[in-house]
Amino acid sequence: MRYLLLFIISILITLASISQKQTSKMDIESLKKYSYLVSGDTNLINAVGHAQGTGFFIERSNRIFFVTSKHTLSGCNNGNIKDERYPDIMNINLNNDVIPINTTPIKDSAKCLPMVLDPDVIAHPLNKKEIKKSSINVINKYEGKKPEKSQEIVLWGFPNSSDRIDSFVSNDFVILTSLDVTLDGKSFFKDEIHYCITVNDKRIDESMVGFSGSGVFLRDSNSGKFVFIGVLCGTHIPANGLYVVQPKYLYDLLK
Repeated sequence: MRYLLLFIISILITLASISQKQTSKMDIESLKKYSYLVSGDTNLINAVGHAQGTGFFIERSNRIFFVTSKHTLSGCNNGNIKDERYPDIMNINLNNDVIPINTTPIKDSAKCLPMVLDPDVIAHPLNKKEIKKSSINVINKYEGKKPEKSQEIVLWGFPNSSDRIDSFVSNDFVILTSLDVTLDGKSFFKDEIHYCITVNDKRIDESMVGFSGSGVFLRDSNSGKFVFIGVLCGTHIPANGLYVVQPKYLYDLLK
């Protein structure tokens, strides 16, 4: 009888584990609908160039904003230099429609400063005539305080190698803040703009290009719910890390 009871308990634990994994997968899949492809083409001398990134929608005071990393619309490259060939129009891709963004004023005003000097995030207001609120998904319900303990980090984006959406999920990571920064031989006290996330169970490489502008979500270990913690703006490949602009810098743009 004792062995039978232990066997039953073992089966119940296994089933609970399988159920938890299935629920986690479903929760991760549900976040997919909040990420949107933003892309555009420009004519080069001998070819057509393509620019691509990711973004999401957020609502404030009955207004809708499209949020992405600033460099996705400004054409500022990794060397903090503006690519003058960058598209003048970038299109937010909905299921059966596109919403064009005129990037010319964004490019003209972009200073292309290093990330530690200028938060790499932009909130582009949309005209209500351009969009039907019922046809998009806004992330507002995921807003909240960053969990003290988290078990999972998730983001969905559009890697440049494909137009399909893909996920990045990690269960082994460390979130660092207020890091000491040295730039061009100058010392800055702290990087207060980003969450610098070191990932231990995934490889950060060039395949992350195109994820820029993705919303980043943490699962709260206590409640099991996901919380929006910022906007992916870049990677640090040697440190196998992600740079995420903290939400407060986005919220300042929405005021």
